[in-house]
Amino acid sequence: MTDTFCEKVLHAARLLGINTPLTLAQIKEKYREMLKKWHPDKCGHEVETSKEMTEKIINAYEIITEYLEMYKFSFSEKEIKKNLPIDRREWWEEMYGEDPLWGKHK
Repeated sequence: MTDTFCEKVLHAARLLGINTPLTLAQIKEKYREMLKKWHPDKCGHEVETSKEMTEKIINAYEIITEYLEMYKFSFSEKEIKKNLPIDRREWWEEMYGEDPLWGKHK
């Protein structure tokens, strides 16, 4: 299952335009954008082509959600900090701290 499922996930991600790390909300938004783009009533393509593409988009999203359900999340402090958005000031302090030139000036 791993090699073929991996290929399916990669293909599904390409189809949905997912090429960088995204949140679940961002993945859902990509999915909705693609559905709107290819909806048979709104798309300029033939109805049959639109229906086929809509089915592919739905299938791709199902594959992505299956992958996400199997994903093992880490709850170590290091991983949590790595995945959370960081405040610029917080980052600067972590990088330069008490450095006399770049660090926090009191």
